[in-house]
Amino acid sequence: MSKNIVLLSDGTGNAAGKVWRTNVWRTFQSLDLKTSDQIAIYDDGVGTSSFKPLAILGGAFGYGLKRNVINLYKFLCRNYQDGDKIYAFGFSRGAFTVRIVVGLVLNQGLVKFANEGELDNKARAAYRAYRHDKYPVWNLQ
Repeated sequence: MSKNIVLLSDGTGNAAGKVWRTNVWRTFQSLDLKTSDQIAIYDDGVGTSSFKPLAILGGAFGYGLKRNVINLYKFLCRNYQDGDKIYAFGFSRGAFTVRIVVGLVLNQGLVKFANEGELDNKARAAYRAYRHDKYPVWNLQ
């Protein structure tokens, strides 16, 4: 049976732990995740590090974008099965983040893996190949 996979990525400086909840967080909270026909992941926006210098770099220059993209991509690689539907939502830089994830999937596909270490290596290789506009790395093995 197919399922819905929902990716949600928040904007710069927005995180689930903030007092003011964003619409992206509210959307995540409103999803019915009690059954196996729908799964979701919420991604804090760039610039949400508790270490102030990293938060400033994230807010100003997008530091942390690569990490967020790879985390969402790995979530898809772990959970996607043929027939599943993928939905991606984001706000501000979160919209940019999910746009990159969708482009990565369309360009490189989803990698197969035997363990988490292999998934991490292949996800990073797929991201690098996508950034440099190369052929799918999983096709070159």
